[in-house]
This record gives sequence, C-alpha cells and structure tokens, in this order.
Amino acid sequence: MTADQFRAALDRLQLSPAEACRLLGITDRTMRRWALGKTAVPHAVVLLLRLLLAGKITADDVRAARVVASLQSCLSPSASLSESLQPTAG
Repeated sequence: MTADQFRAALDRLQLSPAEACRLLGITDRTMRRWALGKTAVPHAVVLLLRLLLAGKITADDVRAARVVASLQSCLSPSASLSESLQPTAG
C-alpha cells in the first residue's frame, strides 16, 4: 500500500489522523511516517484497512479485538483468556 493509498483509505473510512491512531494503536509519529511514505505500512494494517473498506469488519470490531488482546497480555503466560474466564469450583 502506497502512502497515497493509505491516506485515501483513511479518507474513505472518514477517520481523522487522531481517530486512526487510536484505532490502530499507533503514535502520531508512526501515522505521519506511513502517510508520507517514509515507512512502509505493515501488511497486517493493510489487511485491516482492506477489511474495513470492504465492510467485512467495523471499527467497533477492531476496538473489541484490541480489548481482548490487552486482557490476554495481562494474564500469566500459562493461562489463556478462556481458562481465566471459567468459573472456579466451590
């Protein structure tokens, strides 16, 4: 994805730079580098934007996935999220 395509995708999604930063979990510096073509947009971000543009997922889906990922990172390495959400005996 070129810098022009990246900017066009954000425009089509009606995302301001600040909204895109929050949604993608990146800094404004990273956003500028991608938008100016100084750094390549990672493939995972390209796929995410394409799914958003195609209407296959929503921004709310992305936000929900980020919450789950944050919760998982808080767990011990040996525990999974589903294991941690299981009721305890007793």
